Parts: sequence; C-alpha cells; structure tokens
Amino acid sequence: MNNKFEVISSMIENGFSIIELYGIDSNNNCTCYKGADCTSSGKHPVNKKWKENTISSKEELERILQLRPNANFGVVTTENLFVIDVDPRHDGLESLKKIYGTLPPTLTVKTGGGGYHFYYISDEEIRNRTGILNGIDIRGEGGFVVAPASKHKSGNYYHTISFKEVEK
Repeated sequence: MNNKFEVISSMIENGFSIIELYGIDSNNNCTCYKGADCTSSGKHPVNKKWKENTISSKEELERILQLRPNANFGVVTTENLFVIDVDPRHDGLESLKKIYGTLPPTLTVKTGGGGYHFYYISDEEIRNRTGILNGIDIRGEGGFVVAPASKHKSGNYYHTISFKEVEK
C-alpha cells in the first residue's frame, strides 16, 4: 500500500487507538465542508463521537483510505498515554530548550507545523492541560494528537524521528 497505511497499521498493531481526521487536499485545504476557511485544517475528527469510533483493524483502515485517500489520522491519548505537544507558533521551541534535558527519550514525532509530539506512558492519570509553558500543552485523557504520516496544511507531513534529532 502506501506509507500512511504502513505507519497507521503499525500503530494499530502496537495498541494505539486511532481515529480518522479530515485530511488535506491537493490545494492544502481541509477536506471538511469549510475547506480553505477551516481553522483546524486536517486536525479534527470526521466522527463527532470519535472516542467510541476508533479504527480497530487493517481492513477498516484500508477501506477508509480507499474511500478517502487524503484522510489524516489521530492518536487518542488516554489517562496513561499522554503527549507533550510543542507548538513553535507560540514560542514552544524556546520553552522546549528549558525542559529538553529533563525529558526521557521516547517516541518522538516532528509535526507538520515544525513542532514536536513526545509520547509517554504514566502510571498516574494525566489529563489535557494547555499552557504548561509558552507553546507547550499536554494531551492526555480525553484528547488526541495528529498521527505520523498525516499531512499538515503547510504541505509538510508529521513523521517520527529519533529523540536525538530534536532541535535544542
């Protein structure tokens, strides 16, 4: 198939809960009805009841991609799976410099917008929190992040990198 299928099916196999998000079309607009006017291009769920509608198999993923090849995907965060979300548009890279040395190496995604997602498991319940530092949010219970192999409105793709590749 394609890289998106391989990446997302691997995530499903490894126990991640995956949801379908609206994608980005060839003009870098959201595939939702708002198109170019969408303020969350390629980052919002297709299904309003997304928490109950995760993708559970490669076959389901394949059907989605056959119907909507531009689909993006999200990783559902839980009370124990959380993501540190670094957004460069809000000085997240500057804030990251302050905490990077304290972060243990982990699954790391370079976002399409030039930021980072750091994935962690915790024994304690972690909830969504915004503004931990400028440009740094936590996505935990009740949240999601855009998955690797998804396209950003900039035309760049989210992709996994080595933790050591993070720009410090």
